[in-house]
Amino acid sequence: GDTGSLADLGICLGDILPAVREKYPNKKIFIQIHTIRAPSILLSMMKGGSAKIDLQADADLYIDGTMEKVGTITACIDIDASIQLRMNQLCGMIEITMLKLLDMSGTLGLPQDALDNLGTLGKELVAKVVNDALAKCIPLNISGGAGGLPLMFKNTQVMIVDHGLYVAGDVIIQESVISMLTGS
Repeated sequence: GDTGSLADLGICLGDILPAVREKYPNKKIFIQIHTIRAPSILLSMMKGGSAKIDLQADADLYIDGTMEKVGTITACIDIDASIQLRMNQLCGMIEITMLKLLDMSGTLGLPQDALDNLGTLGKELVAKVVNDALAKCIPLNISGGAGGLPLMFKNTQVMIVDHGLYVAGDVIIQESVISMLTGS
């Protein structure tokens, strides 16, 4: 199915990036997003479970069909999350406390104040999408047999504790594995 686009939100990249629109008229752009480094996540028991997330990512912009790179927008993001794990579901809400956008190469033709305005808009948009999903709760499947492992987890409990996750449950190991290990 269709995964949606900026056009669905009433946003045209050509309006946001006029220098790119002038150089590549009537061209579609695709965006590849990847993290610059592993995100930092600090877990806490406060408020029944919370997390502070520090994330840095690059959004590389390419002309569709040519793979010509137009530029990169770097995003530095700080998120405060209130998280509850209930019956194998992740619920909660987030607040994006900082979203800083940077055009390190200067190829997109946007002054920093325009990027700051985009960051403010992006902060609200991303927070709304994530909070809508978290309000409905996101199912977590930790029942077992994942990745072809010869064990299953039953009665699994997951709780956020300071600086970590507490995971408890019953582990069932397949008889064939026990037989192989014991030589019987």
